[in-house]
Amino acid sequence: MEVKYASIVHNIILIALSAVMALGSFESLLERYEEDGADGIFCSQRPIENTLDGSAGFWLSLYFLSKFYEFGDTVLLVLKQKPTIPLHLYHHAIMAFLTWSWVAYDWLEGSLWCVLVNSIIHFFMYTY
Repeated sequence: MEVKYASIVHNIILIALSAVMALGSFESLLERYEEDGADGIFCSQRPIENTLDGSAGFWLSLYFLSKFYEFGDTVLLVLKQKPTIPLHLYHHAIMAFLTWSWVAYDWLEGSLWCVLVNSIIHFFMYTY
């Protein structure tokens, strides 16, 4: 398969994934709001073992896994013989580590907002 077509398929997958994650994380935020009020979506006081329970944990975990698929962007740039800028490489590396920490340590429940905002941005970015 030509790199151009692989890139198109890659982008279509990321568009769909971004849309699904945006909708899912939004629904999770609404669910937390219904359960815990405004505190549930901003500064939850849940016990650490319940921080990533339910759909919030699912969407954060899926978002973490999606960061590895996004490394394909870099591979496609190299295959197209286009330059990769340090910011691009840094972003992919730091996001993989950062999202891993959200899932591994349950330390930042508010990161669900990052999933929502970043998924919306990626939806438009990959559509372009």
